[in-house]
Amino acid sequence: MLDVKILNSDMLEQLGLTGKEPYEVQLKAFYEQLASEEEYLEWYKEQDLPTYDKPSVAVDLIALSYSESSGVSLLVIKRKAHPFRNKYAFCGGFLEKSESLIEACLREVSEEMSLTLDKSRLVQLHPITTPNRDPRTWVISVPFIVYLTAEELELAKAGDDALEVCVLELGRNLNNIEKYKDDFAFDHYQILKDAIEGLKREINYNPTVLAMLPPFTASEGAKLLEVWLGMNIFSNHFYNKYKRYLKPVGRRKNVGYRPPLEYVYQNPRDEVNYTPLSI
Repeated sequence: MLDVKILNSDMLEQLGLTGKEPYEVQLKAFYEQLASEEEYLEWYKEQDLPTYDKPSVAVDLIALSYSESSGVSLLVIKRKAHPFRNKYAFCGGFLEKSESLIEACLREVSEEMSLTLDKSRLVQLHPITTPNRDPRTWVISVPFIVYLTAEELELAKAGDDALEVCVLELGRNLNNIEKYKDDFAFDHYQILKDAIEGLKREINYNPTVLAMLPPFTASEGAKLLEVWLGMNIFSNHFYNKYKRYLKPVGRRKNVGYRPPLEYVYQNPRDEVNYTPLSI
């Protein structure tokens, strides 16, 4: 870093300063405008950066699954450490310096739920920046929704960061959420409620909730959306409205003379489903 003791009149003129400003102001202007970029970055890391408070960044995964018998379920962990020990929490953790948000999500799912998922199963929500939401420090959270099949739900087991993995049944009409109001850590209950409402609004534009189904028929897809929307949906209406999101994968085997077509969810806007969803 340059040893700048005083700025001469030519430097001050170039910087638009009078020379009466505090030395720290003159020095900052010099490094920002007259020094090389390498010199500026060295000065910034030593002198300017420490003056700013820096938040920690975390990822939280809202893991949702569905079965026709029990409706929508939420996969959570029970925390084995303070704060909020023994409370329910989303799978998640702090972002490491060398990884992206997506990489952090996939790592946390592996560490806390012992599952291996593809990034296309993730839907990113808007960051949560509420002050004092974590008693430990300043934490900004980026929540993601991850859709699990019923089979994956059964395979999940607690990893090294969780006391146990729990399945909370939200019900066929998502009306069981309130019963868990006092059981969540941090602000995760409010995040869950906001995410559910956001997904309901999004269904008309992009029914990402279909991603929690294995290959499904139009009738099965309609039944899932009935759970989310609280209204009856005929299978032909379902197909006509959402066909651009349905990718045919063949006919169902061993079902009658003319087996129905099966589909999987596809996002026509992007190959991966982590475009931000406002909550």
